[in-house]
Amino acid sequence: MKPKVKFNKRASSRTTRIAFLANDTPFFFRHFIPAIEAAAAVQAQIFALLPTTPDNRVRSRFAGSMEVLETPQMRRKSPSWAFARKVLSIVSRLRHVEPDIIVGYSIRSIIALTIAFPLLNAKRYVFVVTGLGTTDIASSQKSRFFRAIFYQLMRLANRSSRVWFIFENQSDASRIGIPPTKRMRHLNLMGAGVDPDEFQPESKPRAPPLRLATVGRLVWSKGTDLAAEAVSSLVKEGYEISLDIYGSPDPANPLPVKDSTIGEWINNHHGVHYRGYVEDVPRIWREHHVGIFPTRGGEGLPRALLEAAASGVPTVVTRVPGCEDFVRDGIEGFIVEPESVEELKSAIKKFVHDPLLIAKLGQASRDRVLQTATNEIVQRRYTSIFSLENGDRRVA
Repeated sequence: MKPKVKFNKRASSRTTRIAFLANDTPFFFRHFIPAIEAAAAVQAQIFALLPTTPDNRVRSRFAGSMEVLETPQMRRKSPSWAFARKVLSIVSRLRHVEPDIIVGYSIRSIIALTIAFPLLNAKRYVFVVTGLGTTDIASSQKSRFFRAIFYQLMRLANRSSRVWFIFENQSDASRIGIPPTKRMRHLNLMGAGVDPDEFQPESKPRAPPLRLATVGRLVWSKGTDLAAEAVSSLVKEGYEISLDIYGSPDPANPLPVKDSTIGEWINNHHGVHYRGYVEDVPRIWREHHVGIFPTRGGEGLPRALLEAAASGVPTVVTRVPGCEDFVRDGIEGFIVEPESVEELKSAIKKFVHDPLLIAKLGQASRDRVLQTATNEIVQRRYTSIFSLENGDRRVA
């Protein structure tokens, strides 16, 4: 394990101050450890503005390496005046900290920073687009309205040389309307990174039955209902397969999976089991042959997909940004069209009819992670961003 780099609160005024802003505390500490470690590597003073304080285990890991400032949570359904008040509260904390670099994660944090931009004086702003969310794939008039406003704010922010963008796939920048560039301040990373030492290939249980798993928040955009329907249909047709669903509902999401829907998966779908939230994710992939991620879109690149791949598990994904950036059809897994239960069934049957694909595609998945998506790779890119002497140069 690498030694933890601590900062000294009494350090000289030349010490770089980095403030992270996120709207989900567990999400921040699960996904963005490489960014925190990169900030420590450049000897920065680190601040994290989060809606709740981290649990004891997390506080123990980062004790002395960052200061956590509790901020109000920016919920999607909050009225405009309440959101504005929360933005002012965040601005107040940031002005007190006086960071040189501000890093914002997810849509709501980025919106807050774009609104607060004239009130702050950081040397660099880093907008980490972890997906465009439900707003990007919903078709309601309200969603289209907010989508237009959000994208316009992002385009305006892009005009400043102090604003850097990190995207987790090749499509989100063009969806927003930010033109392609080879400048340093527009970076594409293959997700948030994964530790290949924590997720390693291990021997799988004997098949049949073919054991599939899906891991993630239980929200409509994840498409878990499609996976349940596909597996249940195949079981009725006589195939020896099963699906284990891991995760918990996200009430803050505009389209969460309801408890009644989870009950329907359990009671009305053959071969489908709901396992709830599990901390030991590596164990999940030791016990399953294939990962299935039939997302409807709006994500950057699902971390659970990278964790499965690092574990040597092939995956079935949909043709949406992020998933199709990582999985190459027939190499690391299979890509199907969104919303297509029939294509999901066809992809699953390929593993049933040719079990050797599990090991072959699983090894390719592991290799893909090692080449593109490890914590080390992601940390190096963040370190280059946090080194303020690096200007807006071209990427080789």
